[in-house]
This record gives sequence, C-alpha cells and structure tokens, in this order.
Amino acid sequence: MKSKIIYIKLLTLTFFCFSCKEQNILLKEVNYWKYSDGFHIGDVIDFNNNNFIIKNDTIFHNNIPIAKFVKIQNRLGIADNKLTIQDLKTSEIGNYSGK
Repeated sequence: MKSKIIYIKLLTLTFFCFSCKEQNILLKEVNYWKYSDGFHIGDVIDFNNNNFIIKNDTIFHNNIPIAKFVKIQNRLGIADNKLTIQDLKTSEIGNYSGK
C-alpha cells in the first residue's frame, strides 16, 4: 500500500514538473502575446526579450514582479493560444492571445 502511494506521488510530481516546463516552453514558442481583455500589463508581452521574464509562476517586467501566470489554453478551433495572468496586487485576471 505504501509503495502505491509513493508511486502515485512521484507520478503526480513528474507530471506537474513536465507540465510546468511545457508551459514555459510554450510561453516562449509563441512570437508574442497580444492583449485581449481584463488586467493589462502591456499591449504586447514578449517572453523572448529581456523586458518580460517568468520565474516559477511570477511574471517580471524590467525585473519588477507584476503578475502571476495562471494558465495557457490551446484553442484549437480558433487556432491560437490564450494566456491568463493575474495581478499580484488586486488579483484581477487578464487575458492575452498568442500570435
């Protein structure tokens, strides 16, 4: 029984680490993220330059923490990706579309 619990925990941890890594790669694979609605940190977010960077789940702009990464949705029917972020101060949600 103990070995099953340990196995499940290891599997969950592995999946979590893989999905975080996959999301960080997707953040950078998209050329840029264009503002859609809600909380706004700029008209365009580009994680491929040094103005915006992400560490763990925190988004920094010019080395200042400004938002929390919430999720990325791959919208196949629309053929783009949706980035959801959250304001660190007010918890307001904002959305960006991958271009």
